[in-house]
Formats: sequence, C-alpha cells, structure tokens
Amino acid sequence: MRITREQLREIIIEQIRQGGPEDLWAAEEGRPESDPSPFTDALEGTTQISSPELEAIEEQAAKSVSDAFGREMIKLFENDPEMFAGYSTEEEWQQQVTYAQQELDTGLSAAIAEVIEEIETSLHGGEYAMDLR
Repeated sequence: MRITREQLREIIIEQIRQGGPEDLWAAEEGRPESDPSPFTDALEGTTQISSPELEAIEEQAAKSVSDAFGREMIKLFENDPEMFAGYSTEEEWQQQVTYAQQELDTGLSAAIAEVIEEIETSLHGGEYAMDLR
C-alpha cells in the first residue's frame, strides 16, 4: 500500500501528539513530556512546493542533463565517424541519441522525484533535527 505525503505527514503529527518520538525528545532535552515537541508546530505548518511547480523543476533538471548528454553523444560521431562505420549512419546515430535522451529524461525525472520524496519524508520525520544534536 502506498501512502501520500499528506497522509504520512498526518501520521507523523498524530504520533507526536500521542507521545511517540516526542517523549524521547523531551527526555533528551530535559523538558517535561507534556511539553509540545519542537516539531509539532513545524509539521502542522508545513507547505509543500505545489506539485505542478515541483514537477516542472524536476523535468527541467532532467531535460538539462539529457540535453548535455545528447550533445556529447552527437559529438562522438562528429569527432570520430569511423568509429560508427558498419554500425550506424550519422542520421541513425542521431535518432538513437534522441531515443536515449527520452529514456534518460524519464529516468532522471523519476529518480529526482523519488529522492525528493525520501528527503522530504526524513525532514518531516525530524531526522535532520536529530543530526543537529
């Protein structure tokens, strides 16, 4: 079962309210367990980059990398056409590079989205705050 970021955020907030990690943080900080966690307000007030905005940024980053990759691959043929003798014409190579770029775009965009989701989950879970202690 897959849960959304919003559902995960709600689960974390509920656990903190019920005395989950909050009790551990309270003991470590020497404050009463009834004090609110420093993360409760932060979690409740979080705003995400809107999904369309984030997707556009992911796509733009992936496109930049795949465009640079494509340029470098095209240069291979321009710099050493003999390397492709018997395998690909220049036109065929350009088409192959285009297909590779499309696959790279898709893969990079998915990888970026996955890493952002993992880091955001860690951030909302307080993992980075625990590293500061």
